[in-house]
Amino acid sequence: MSAMSAETMNYVDYKKSSRTTIRLSIGDVYLRRKGNGWTREIVNYGWVDGHLYLNYVEYLNDKTKPHAGCCSVYALLKWGKKIEVTP
Repeated sequence: MSAMSAETMNYVDYKKSSRTTIRLSIGDVYLRRKGNGWTREIVNYGWVDGHLYLNYVEYLNDKTKPHAGCCSVYALLKWGKKIEVTP
Protein backbone atom coordinates (compact mmCIF):
# COMPACT_ATOMS: atom_id res chain seq x y z
CA MET A 1 0.00 0.00 0.00
CA SER A 2 1.22 3.44 -0.80
CA ALA A 3 2.20 5.78 2.01
CA MET A 4 1.70 8.94 -0.09
CA SER A 5 -1.54 10.87 -0.11
CA ALA A 6 -4.08 10.94 -2.94
CA GLU A 7 -3.28 14.59 -3.67
CA THR A 8 0.26 13.76 -4.83
CA MET A 9 -0.38 10.51 -6.73
CA ASN A 10 -2.82 9.49 -9.44
CA TYR A 11 -2.65 5.81 -8.51
CA VAL A 12 -2.46 3.48 -5.53
CA ASP A 13 -1.17 -0.09 -5.34
CA TYR A 14 -3.70 -2.23 -3.44
CA LYS A 15 -2.39 -5.48 -2.02
CA LYS A 16 -5.23 -7.94 -2.62
CA SER A 17 -3.31 -10.92 -1.26
CA SER A 18 0.26 -11.90 -0.45
CA ARG A 19 0.90 -12.57 -4.16
CA THR A 20 -1.46 -10.14 -5.91
CA THR A 21 -1.14 -6.36 -6.07
CA ILE A 22 -3.62 -4.32 -8.10
CA ARG A 23 -2.86 -0.82 -9.36
CA LEU A 24 -5.89 1.47 -9.19
CA SER A 25 -5.60 4.79 -11.02
CA ILE A 26 -7.79 7.85 -11.14
CA GLY A 27 -9.65 7.59 -14.44
CA ASP A 28 -9.83 3.77 -14.53
CA VAL A 29 -13.21 2.50 -15.75
CA TYR A 30 -14.90 -0.68 -14.49
CA LEU A 31 -17.74 -2.50 -16.27
CA ARG A 32 -20.46 -4.23 -14.22
CA ARG A 33 -20.05 -8.01 -14.22
CA LYS A 34 -23.80 -8.70 -14.35
CA GLY A 35 -24.22 -6.90 -17.66
CA ASN A 36 -26.51 -3.91 -18.10
CA GLY A 37 -23.67 -1.80 -19.55
CA TRP A 38 -23.18 0.14 -16.31
CA THR A 39 -19.73 1.60 -15.71
CA ARG A 40 -17.88 3.24 -12.80
CA GLU A 41 -14.98 5.64 -13.27
CA ILE A 42 -12.62 6.25 -10.34
CA VAL A 43 -12.36 9.98 -9.60
CA ASN A 44 -10.62 9.96 -6.20
CA TYR A 45 -9.58 7.67 -3.36
CA GLY A 46 -8.78 7.87 0.32
CA TRP A 47 -7.87 5.80 3.35
CA VAL A 48 -10.37 5.47 6.21
CA ASP A 49 -9.24 3.55 9.32
CA GLY A 50 -6.70 1.61 7.24
CA HIS A 51 -9.17 0.70 4.48
CA LEU A 52 -9.04 2.07 0.94
CA TYR A 53 -12.24 3.70 -0.34
CA LEU A 54 -12.89 4.96 -3.86
CA ASN A 55 -15.05 7.83 -5.04
CA TYR A 56 -16.52 7.12 -8.44
CA VAL A 57 -18.92 8.37 -11.06
CA GLU A 58 -21.40 5.71 -12.22
CA TYR A 59 -23.03 5.77 -15.63
CA LEU A 60 -26.10 3.69 -16.40
CA ASN A 61 -27.01 2.40 -19.88
CA ASP A 62 -28.02 5.76 -21.28
CA LYS A 63 -24.72 7.47 -20.27
CA THR A 64 -26.58 10.75 -19.76
CA LYS A 65 -26.82 11.21 -15.98
CA PRO A 66 -23.71 10.48 -13.94
CA HIS A 67 -24.27 9.33 -10.35
CA ALA A 68 -21.57 9.97 -7.74
CA GLY A 69 -20.80 7.26 -5.22
CA CYS A 70 -18.25 5.73 -2.88
CA CYS A 71 -17.28 2.13 -2.10
CA SER A 72 -14.40 0.05 -0.83
CA VAL A 73 -11.84 -1.43 -3.20
CA TYR A 74 -13.11 -4.90 -2.39
CA ALA A 75 -16.67 -3.91 -3.34
CA LEU A 76 -15.54 -2.37 -6.65
CA LEU A 77 -13.53 -5.46 -7.61
CA LYS A 78 -16.54 -7.69 -6.87
CA TRP A 79 -18.89 -5.30 -8.74
CA GLY A 80 -17.00 -5.26 -12.04
CA LYS A 81 -13.82 -5.65 -14.02
CA LYS A 82 -11.46 -3.05 -15.43
CA ILE A 83 -12.05 -2.14 -19.07
CA GLU A 84 -9.95 1.02 -19.47
CA VAL A 85 -6.52 1.64 -18.04
CA THR A 86 -5.23 5.16 -17.46
CA PRO A 87 -1.68 5.49 -18.83
